[in-house]
Amino acid sequence: MIHPRIILYALFLASTWEGVLYATISGVNVRPYQLFLVLGFVLVFVRRSIAFGMVGLLLCAYVLAGVPSLLNSVAPSDSVRTLFFSGVMVLIALVVRSFLRTRRAVERAILVWILVIGNLVNVLGLLQVVTWVIGAPISPHFAPAFYPLYRPYSFFIEPNFYGNFLAGQLAILVVLWLTPAYKRWWPLLALSSLPAFFLLALNQSRGPWVALALVLLLLVIVRYLRRLVIPLRLLCAMGLGVLAGLVLIVAGLLVVPDLAGSFLQRLRDTINPLQEGAASDRVYDILLSAEAMREHPWIGNGVGTWGYYVGREGRDVRTPPRNLVVAWLFEKGVVGALAGFLLFLTLFVRTALALRWADAELRSLIWASFLGWLAVFVTFQFTVLEISPFYWVLMGMLLSATDLGLAARFASLHAAPASFAVAATPR
Repeated sequence: MIHPRIILYALFLASTWEGVLYATISGVNVRPYQLFLVLGFVLVFVRRSIAFGMVGLLLCAYVLAGVPSLLNSVAPSDSVRTLFFSGVMVLIALVVRSFLRTRRAVERAILVWILVIGNLVNVLGLLQVVTWVIGAPISPHFAPAFYPLYRPYSFFIEPNFYGNFLAGQLAILVVLWLTPAYKRWWPLLALSSLPAFFLLALNQSRGPWVALALVLLLLVIVRYLRRLVIPLRLLCAMGLGVLAGLVLIVAGLLVVPDLAGSFLQRLRDTINPLQEGAASDRVYDILLSAEAMREHPWIGNGVGTWGYYVGREGRDVRTPPRNLVVAWLFEKGVVGALAGFLLFLTLFVRTALALRWADAELRSLIWASFLGWLAVFVTFQFTVLEISPFYWVLMGMLLSATDLGLAARFASLHAAPASFAVAATPR
């Protein structure tokens, strides 16, 4: 019998294999994470330990909100397939939540995610960079005409999605590195952060940097500035981070002078985003979505149909609109957007309540899982791949961590036994 923890961690690892190790069967890509998800679901189902509750209902409503859009879909079969895989993503979050029912399980899962899975993913990213530099690349260059410097993408489909993963990993690493309870892990946390920051810099995706900056700013404001206390470690890390970034930029330009023009152009595009092609495409997404919404404002135009609408105007775009809210409105209409906002607000409220009632060590786990999930959610406002297994793994860990914080609240209100307070799954 396979140990349940092995199944869970195998699901963690396979959730990052978006661009490799899959087989196409009848036009559908079958990936390894689906096998481990089925095994995990069967295990929790047989044990009758699946954690559902009110959040489970909201997750199901989030998927089902796209069903009415089938009435307007120009490609019903694609819409059904997209809805099916949306349901699979929700199942990932519920299965992960069901496995992680104790504080020790949540702590172990978070550490495995950032220190084992994260480092394995980043090792491939580093190998891609090194082998490209020595002239024997193990992975092809992504869009070399636009990005002269190699953009690592590890196991992912493209660099942007790898950047999303790195933003979530770094957010968790920083939280635990600032937590005294994890002092024994500080050296390894710091060591793991260095290649992650380096790879994110080479990744050249700006959305993950924006997401990482926003979630860390939220952490500083809520956790430290509110008490007018900023740890010296945080100040030193910020200073060293800025210094290291400048050194890397200057060193890179000195070693490869031809990159200066590309770097300066990227900087100009960031300062004046509307002059850049990618940014103008995002404006186009918004305008086209608004136009389509006039026809079907309430139930949308059908999930998975964005490419058909774009194709009518001669553009070759297969991804959803590159903003999650715009995608909600276009694909599912007002009904789907309300379901999305309700789920988002529920996760925020649960986190706030759990942080209020949890002890110091548990609060760190809640902060880590929350900011890891939120960082990826913010990146979805710039590049959307919501059917992304690792995003839902992070959501499952967040649900488990907040379950523990809310259980502490219920225990204090109802004077429940300590064993129940840990195992209960709040609604």
